[in-house]
Amino acid sequence: LMGKGAMRCSNPLNLGPVGMHGSKYANMAVTECDLLIAVGELSRYTAEGAGKIARHFDSKAELIKTLPELIHSGDTVLVKASHSMGFDEISEALKLLK
Repeated sequence: LMGKGAMRCSNPLNLGPVGMHGSKYANMAVTECDLLIAVGELSRYTAEGAGKIARHFDSKAELIKTLPELIHSGDTVLVKASHSMGFDEISEALKLLK
């Protein structure tokens, strides 16, 4: 599982992996969100597994450009991205959408 060590397991923001071998809370987050955003080549599989609620982007620039059209007021959004894919910048771009 690539990227498994990117965030400490003890971090409360780390929901863990999704899927058959994933955590209950990670699977709940995926099924309860309005939109799952996956950024980066390896997250493509997460998006494919999540089905119609997911959108995959190859780069953070592509995602950030699309954000205003993608997210609507009241949406619950789950972002699957690593720090190397610019998660901090994606988070800041999401905060600017009000």
